[in-house]
Amino acid sequence: MSIKLSDLSPKYQQQAAQKFFKAQAKSKHRQNRAREPQDRVEGKRKYRNIPDYRIAADGTRIRFASKAEAARFDELLAWQKSGVIRNLKLQPEFTLQEAFMTAEGERIKAIRYRADFSYDIKDGGDWRYVVEDVKGKKTDVYSIKRKMMQEKFGIAVVEV
Repeated sequence: MSIKLSDLSPKYQQQAAQKFFKAQAKSKHRQNRAREPQDRVEGKRKYRNIPDYRIAADGTRIRFASKAEAARFDELLAWQKSGVIRNLKLQPEFTLQEAFMTAEGERIKAIRYRADFSYDIKDGGDWRYVVEDVKGKKTDVYSIKRKMMQEKFGIAVVEV
């Protein structure tokens, strides 16, 4: 059963027309977005970094946030193969503050810091744990989290 627009009262005719034009505008917007080049859909990068990729030994593709981070990974991988470092880990995560509930019942999320790399490096006869971050631009949030790492874990984040 279909209803003709002319069968409706003027008030509902206007409402139906508005709904029709709104749906038509949304459809045109979707079509235009689909035609835009890929970089326009993603938008500009906040820090203008260019992601880079590497293929791991098991064949998986590893995405790095920047070319500098990927180059540093290559260097650390060579060090690990030569025995200078061991236990190389990508994107280790540290919980700086656990989640909690306020007295009013509001849930506060945990504060976490994700470094670029962590590894053990030979320091004399001993192994020393290192957490490393490749930085192009230091943000205020990063600076705070770096201080929290020092306070909670006694780890000074090495910036490359």
